[in-house]
Amino acid sequence: MRPRIEADGEMWEARLDRHEPHPGIRAVVFSCISNPQRAYHVVEVPADEIPAPERLATLPGNRLSQLFADSDPMDVAHDPAADPTHEGGHPLPSEPPGAERRDRG
Repeated sequence: MRPRIEADGEMWEARLDRHEPHPGIRAVVFSCISNPQRAYHVVEVPADEIPAPERLATLPGNRLSQLFADSDPMDVAHDPAADPTHEGGHPLPSEPPGAERRDRG
């Protein structure tokens, strides 16, 4: 069974994403099981802290709560310029000088 926590007045289930978003980094995904309309939340952690799903299941509740508090909801813009009230906003890096812009349309 996946670990569960209560946060924001809802019940959340945590799982470890099977892909590494970056080398040495794992993503913990929180899904709201009490209200499926809520957006999922994601937080990145060092792979050595949670190398496998079995390890996630052994984390203390207070650590899971901290991970949730550090997570970002996936239904908002993550550019602080777009939403300055979102504390977890992470702007994308700018293009390197001389980078060729490509039409993706």
